[in-house]
Amino acid sequence: MSRRPTEILPGVYYWTAFHERIGQDVGSYYVADGGTAIDPKIPSAGSMAIPGEIRTILLSSGHHNRDAAALSASTGAPIKGLPQVVAVLDGKLAAEAVPEGQPVNGTATPHHVGAICDDEGAVHIAVGEGALVIADAALLDLHGAISFMPDHLIGDEPERVKQELRVSLSRLLTLEFDSLLFTHSEPLIGSGKAALREFLDQPPGA
Repeated sequence: MSRRPTEILPGVYYWTAFHERIGQDVGSYYVADGGTAIDPKIPSAGSMAIPGEIRTILLSSGHHNRDAAALSASTGAPIKGLPQVVAVLDGKLAAEAVPEGQPVNGTATPHHVGAICDDEGAVHIAVGEGALVIADAALLDLHGAISFMPDHLIGDEPERVKQELRVSLSRLLTLEFDSLLFTHSEPLIGSGKAALREFLDQPPGA
């Protein structure tokens, strides 16, 4: 069930909204310090439910354009993402490329993940003890455990892709964060880095 924006960390808000194309709810985030909306779908209560001015729309993946165009049109906020994100959009949206590791509005920084698709990314949020938004590479399942996306969504060579994802996600462990924020399942607030490290340390197929 879709939910209204809720503060999950100081100044960081999370909500879900139904995505018509894939037929399920997806997660979006808003960082008040800087006014950055990440992978936004418009909440069921409307865009006014987002608790602050949207200064920038940041996409963690080119496949997460969602309601970016509508929000950009109504707020004047530019759409931004990694160069790989802009390339996948291929002119469908007017988006600006942001180099990997360059902060947006001081608090949200995109990082490249790749493997599952070239535009797969993550966004580090420098608020409190830090948080990391992961696009499609991993999710938190119903039992509270981190897992990769199902094999049929990963591609024709899921084991190869998952191994490449392990390498890419391991690089993100150098960042300062304590919470993991997913776009297709519930966020993990606190102990997120430890949980990600434990997951990546598991042998393939475990």
